[in-house]
Amino acid sequence: MMTTVGIVLALGLAAPCTRITVRTSNVVPVETEVLERARAVAEKIFRRSGTEISWIDCPLDGAPSCATPRGPAEISLRIYRRSERAKRAIGESIGGLALPGDGAGIVHLHFDRLEEISLGEGIPLELSLGITAAHEIGHLLIGPGHSNRGVMRATLGVRDWHDAAQGALLFDREQSSVLRTGACRMRLAEGEQVAGRSQ
Repeated sequence: MMTTVGIVLALGLAAPCTRITVRTSNVVPVETEVLERARAVAEKIFRRSGTEISWIDCPLDGAPSCATPRGPAEISLRIYRRSERAKRAIGESIGGLALPGDGAGIVHLHFDRLEEISLGEGIPLELSLGITAAHEIGHLLIGPGHSNRGVMRATLGVRDWHDAAQGALLFDREQSSVLRTGACRMRLAEGEQVAGRSQ
């Protein structure tokens, strides 16, 4: 039986997802140094699967159009603190959401929850931010499913965070193949509906 990746390879349907653009609205705002280190964490994960990330910072007092993806390989990333009402509606333990939309879609990072994870697990804040960003971006490019291991696990335990700190929490072989072969672009072109939650 041929997998989605095999079909894409056989038919040559799509170019690989070698570069994506992430337009960032840092509403919190997260300190510049912490945000840069978080980006480095996410970049390393994607680079191991053959994908480079270009970041665009959107000014909070600028035109809203900056944060709107302008092509199929663009993502809007929004970092904010949830209200108590939003926590009850979404779920207090949710660190992020991936929502389909313009371009590849929108990622919400819930800074209040990621701070809690950082303190509770005794890990740097940039690690919880970077890993969650990679996970949610992964949902938009790869699909809604979770893995039994790696960065696309639904819930991360102590061992996972240790692996993340060592740079060893990555996409699995199949997920990496989706990025390398272009199956992610086929999904985007078809408008596949995906939504992911992490933590």
